[in-house]
Amino acid sequence: SGTTLETPPYPKSFCDGINYIVSGTTCGNSTGTIFISNIDYLTFYDFKLEDIDGNSYELSDNAFKGLTSGYYFLTASPKQEFWSTYGKTSCTFEWIKIESTDTTLLLTQVSVQHAICQGFGRSRGRIGYVFADTETAPDYNLKIYNSSKELVYDESATGLTSPFIFNAIPACYNAVLTNGNDCTYFIENVCVQGLNAMTVEGIDELYLTKYNSDITVNYWGLEDENYYIGGYDSNFYTSTKIKEILNYDIWYQIPLNSADASYSQQLIRGSNGITYEESIDIVVHHKDVQKWLDMIALLRDRYVIVFRDNNENWWTFGYQSGTEIRQYRLEENAYKFTFFQPAVTKLLTAISEDYVNTYIK
Repeated sequence: SGTTLETPPYPKSFCDGINYIVSGTTCGNSTGTIFISNIDYLTFYDFKLEDIDGNSYELSDNAFKGLTSGYYFLTASPKQEFWSTYGKTSCTFEWIKIESTDTTLLLTQVSVQHAICQGFGRSRGRIGYVFADTETAPDYNLKIYNSSKELVYDESATGLTSPFIFNAIPACYNAVLTNGNDCTYFIENVCVQGLNAMTVEGIDELYLTKYNSDITVNYWGLEDENYYIGGYDSNFYTSTKIKEILNYDIWYQIPLNSADASYSQQLIRGSNGITYEESIDIVVHHKDVQKWLDMIALLRDRYVIVFRDNNENWWTFGYQSGTEIRQYRLEENAYKFTFFQPAVTKLLTAISEDYVNTYIK
């Protein structure tokens, strides 16, 4: 009879899932530990542990012991004799935190202002960190790292009366605050985006309300921005973006499921010279035009329009004096309906998405 060779009971790949356990430390001490959850892994893998500064630590039994609070990186490499089972590729578990379990530090605000990458006003982004401490520890240090583990910000302060401000390029960042008692607080994966120039690529939702002379607007201020830090940012800034429209009647949605809509600005030569106008064109296939003619017959007043473009930006026009349908015409077996208004500011006006979702939609 033949002999059957039993396959040894290999554990699953260490790289599949989280196969380690983290135990924290306390402020000022080095009692943190990273355990390899199954001691059998030591037969099949070599392990290496480094901290954020590149210091290495020795494995004792199945644990890395004596760790201070900080970021660590654990690498597991299959031993050569087990490449046929686990492959040759190592894996690294990044940004493992050994935390101060008794920390007195608190994060009260983290604010992000995204970078402007194109056009007038190009600028870096900004991350603002505001902390508090329930104990007296006058010395504080904030370190910020990029995804490549490079230290990009290292700032110390006496007290926490002012925020830590980091002028950042578009990227994601990890940070750790340490106080004079060696207590720590970690802030992970705060990302600054790079914003490019916005363009209006078609219209995918459109709403209107009847214009009246009582309509007023409140404009967006610096305190409305997500990145605003009270007591630090001077609130002198008001943009052309609208925060809310007041004293309107009822908002109606214009269905665009059988139509194409677009926004444009143009110079118009007339008897009074050259004027700058904004318009919204709605193009309807010939077979659907009758229901649009019926609807347009009802739209004999002036209107305020709010619309969302295909890039999911919200805009408005007509809020200063109203806009109206001044023409419709047949073009290439489709009818084009056009809302016109003189462009007062020569800028397309943004409107708060939160306002639209709460009061219009």
